[in-house]
Amino acid sequence: MSDDRPLTEFVADEDAADDEATGSDDDDDTAAGDDADSPVDSDAKPATPTYRWHPEGATCADCGATTERQWRGDAGFVCSDCKSW
Repeated sequence: MSDDRPLTEFVADEDAADDEATGSDDDDDTAAGDDADSPVDSDAKPATPTYRWHPEGATCADCGATTERQWRGDAGFVCSDCKSW
C-alpha cells in the first residue's frame, strides 16, 4: 500500500486548524453575507471604459476615420490622432 493521502484529508485538517486558531466555527452568527462590515460602497459608480478595440474597425467620433483602436475623448471614442494626450 502506498503512503498517498487524499487531498480532502488535508483540507479538512486545515479548516479545523483555522477554526481552532481563530476561535471561530462555521455556525457563527456573523455570516460572510453581513453587510455591516462590507468593504463595497453601495453608492459607487460603475467603471467607465477609456479604451476599446474593434477587430473590424469603428468610426472615430471626431474625424470619421475607421480604426481598430479607440480612446475616450471629448466627442466620444476617437482615434489616436484625435485624442488629446
